Amino acid sequence: MSRQCLLGLLAGIVLAGCGGPKPQVGELGAVSGFIGGVAAEEPNAALVARDVLSSGGTAADAAVAAFFTMAVTYPAGASLGSGGVCVYYDATTNTAETLSFLPGRAAAGGRIAVPGSVRGMALLHSRYGRLRWTQLISPAETLARFGFPVSRALAVRVAAAQNRLAADPRMASLLLTADGEPVIEGATLVQVQLAAALSRLRGRGVGDLYGGELGRWLVDEAKTEGGRIELDDLRRYRPLWLEPENREVGNELLHHPPAAAGGELIYALTGAMARQEPAAATASVFGPSVRPRPEAGEAAFVAADPSGSAVSCVFTMNGAFGAGRAAPTSGILLAASAAPGDPQLAPMVAANHNTAQAFFAIAGSGGPAGLAAAAQVTMDTLTGRLGLEDAINRPRTFVFSGGQGRLSESAAGTGGTPSLTLGRIQVFNCPDGLKRSPGLCGFATDPRGHGLTAGEVF
Repeated sequence: MSRQCLLGLLAGIVLAGCGGPKPQVGELGAVSGFIGGVAAEEPNAALVARDVLSSGGTAADAAVAAFFTMAVTYPAGASLGSGGVCVYYDATTNTAETLSFLPGRAAAGGRIAVPGSVRGMALLHSRYGRLRWTQLISPAETLARFGFPVSRALAVRVAAAQNRLAADPRMASLLLTADGEPVIEGATLVQVQLAAALSRLRGRGVGDLYGGELGRWLVDEAKTEGGRIELDDLRRYRPLWLEPENREVGNELLHHPPAAAGGELIYALTGAMARQEPAAATASVFGPSVRPRPEAGEAAFVAADPSGSAVSCVFTMNGAFGAGRAAPTSGILLAASAAPGDPQLAPMVAANHNTAQAFFAIAGSGGPAGLAAAAQVTMDTLTGRLGLEDAINRPRTFVFSGGQGRLSESAAGTGGTPSLTLGRIQVFNCPDGLKRSPGLCGFATDPRGHGLTAGEVF
């Protein structure tokens, strides 16, 4: 072997050694190329979910991590006391399911809801997760313990609910300044008690909330805020796997929650949108008593992984910041009991079951207007009427009160700025499918909500 060849061989060995071993599943960078993606209403949650996907996590893993992060960074619509609905499409089994974990109602009633999200995320992880449960909670625990910069998404929601937050000293101390002003974007928010609660869930599992010491604390403290939750309410609470409703759109099936999980209105809306009658449909579907709610206490995200699986989730506190109360020992923000007929949530996933891959997922938040916006963007995108960005950015109109009221961005006094009142959408669209042509996938977050998209498409 020549001296030049020997030197070249040695150089290659040295360079390979410098590079080190390839990251394994569970380590950041385990997936190269297309890692999937996420669109979330709160930026910190999107970044944490992206890292989970990069570490080889599934769409379910990303969803679990995103939820626990939002429970820290976005309590306007998600907390350990919240509930919600997810639609999951699994490419391996080529099936779609609805996971309903809506906030429960205590047997004795009361103004505080029984938490559903924590047990719901545990069930999602047990069926479709790949990474360790502890790994998915740790980022949220770290953000709560050491603090995080308040995102614009949270700052806007705090400002909109300033008077409500001021009514409770604990909420005020957390989200308002000493002068009673809303926390601003970039301010550092620390939640030591919530970090301790997350530590218990990480180390002891969800049973600590649904019958253990953490649950006992929650029961006792909820009663001081008008709640009537008992430990048996927590023990009996069960999330449900349900068959989704399906609507054919071209060669794809659009999956969304059934009526039992709050999906009745979204089915009616998508049908009306497909018939090109959005304004009349909004009025007729929602009826005469519905009005827009700028602060519906909801939060949403969508996520997809390289296998072709996807998830769409919407969480609810049944009002902005739930009951407007925080449990002092655990730091958990308490969700309010739902009004009759609420909540109506709009997570949807579209898949081509012939090629076993997801093509599209959307999640709308913001009350009835969010439902209408999700239906409109879905129909605009899947029927090819508009591109993804144009569909999500075009001015919206919401017709309510049986057609007697109309709210549109051109007349909402926003000066050309999209209105939070007209819903917040998180969406991805892959025209040729997640597996077939990931380079064509687009992820988008609604500019009305100041969220973030994250991932890697080559």
